[in-house]
Amino acid sequence: MSVKWQEHQHSNPATSAIVQEGLDKLEVYRNRADLVPAYVLTMGALYLSFHAAYSLWMLASDQPFNEA
Repeated sequence: MSVKWQEHQHSNPATSAIVQEGLDKLEVYRNRADLVPAYVLTMGALYLSFHAAYSLWMLASDQPFNEA
């Protein structure tokens, strides 16, 4: 997520300061989240749940399975 905002920051200098404030807040949030093992475990479990549901949906829909 940070990379996309940094790209926006470089291509739109007029909003660079505002974007930087958001990036700074995101970094603080990430640092706090790293300190809480339950958060990390929950986000990992959530990712696995969504990935499994998406995989089943793709298999059922006869769509070409295309992972990035």
